[in-house]
Amino acid sequence: MLVSNIVPFIAAAAAVFAPAASAWDFKVKWNRKTNCAVKGGPVRYHDRGVCMPLTKTDHGVDVLGHTTGCKMRGWAGGNCEGKAKTAFSSHQCHSLQGLWSVKIDC
Repeated sequence: MLVSNIVPFIAAAAAVFAPAASAWDFKVKWNRKTNCAVKGGPVRYHDRGVCMPLTKTDHGVDVLGHTTGCKMRGWAGGNCEGKAKTAFSSHQCHSLQGLWSVKIDC
């Protein structure tokens, strides 16, 4: 192989075997305590624009990662309509008290 052919070959191989870009906007663990004092559920990955109704056991959410510029917004109603009651993105536990749905906006 000529040297001029090696560089494009290596670049193409790197593109094929490079890890794919993150396909999620928020990485979280839902928790049954508002302060995340108990072990949360499994790690979940969520995308922007999808309304997520909360259950009666969703009292806290531990944000483990997120896309820069995205926020998780919470609503008092179960359908993500009207004015959001709260918004957060910091990597910590957030209380979901008084919320019945969340959605990620970027």
